Amino acid sequence: MATTVKFDHDGARKLLLMAMGAGVAGGTIKAQAIVKNLVNRKGTGIHWPGQSYRSSSPNRPPTKQTGQYGRSIQVDLSDLKTKNPRGRVGTNDKRGPWLEYGTRHMAPRPHFRLLFNKKNKSAIRNVAVRLFEKKFRTLAKNTK
Repeated sequence: MATTVKFDHDGARKLLLMAMGAGVAGGTIKAQAIVKNLVNRKGTGIHWPGQSYRSSSPNRPPTKQTGQYGRSIQVDLSDLKTKNPRGRVGTNDKRGPWLEYGTRHMAPRPHFRLLFNKKNKSAIRNVAVRLFEKKFRTLAKNTK
């Protein structure tokens, strides 16, 4: 006696895309948390008279002064439901490129580029994989 198994390709594709979206969203939010943590640290540079904070040292993440720049770091998850789900972390503050890459008069204070060091990439990947697996198991269980 022959056994037939029917496989729903479209259903499987939708299931995978939804799980990938969950993983991408989680990884993106983890990346945002890492950047916000970097820009909210105390400075390691000079303490200028009259300032309540230390400035940031060149080639170190920028120092929190008012918190406005840290609050401007946002995520964009608008591409999660596409064939290639992706999330973005960024800022619309005009100081972002100045701080990240420096100017003629100021050395760079990289903070977004630090997302690509080995430790941070590993943390983001772990969150993304964990959320992908959790979402996939949940969706697979609910489709039976």
